[in-house]
Amino acid sequence: MKKIAKGDYNMISQNHQKASYANKIEKKEARINWNNSAQEIDCQIRGLYGYMDVYFKHQDKKIAIIEAQIEKNTQIFAFNQKNVGMVLDEELSILCRSGVLKPKIVKKEGKKAIPIEEFLKGNKIRKGDVVS
Repeated sequence: MKKIAKGDYNMISQNHQKASYANKIEKKEARINWNNSAQEIDCQIRGLYGYMDVYFKHQDKKIAIIEAQIEKNTQIFAFNQKNVGMVLDEELSILCRSGVLKPKIVKKEGKKAIPIEEFLKGNKIRKGDVVS
């Protein structure tokens, strides 16, 4: 930044042979697909942060995940399709096709973002529930 302020920089042209086109992000890309890996979903959340909320549905209500973490030391894979999206514990750890995602900050539609502990005090999502 200091070099730019001083005018001490060189402009480099983009190599158009290596450039790629990025399609417009559509709203449907914000919905979580639990058939993806926990790593892919975490990247989706971080990649769309500030642009649109990445969400899942529970009892027809949208719940956005603002921040999450991938559970380490889990070798869990959803071998049965109906287990994908299953809540595994009281902390809202969710089974993905490969791995487990644990939301840290969430937001209900029309509400402000809050830590998962606060969210779970007033919302009934139980172990064994399946989110979509």
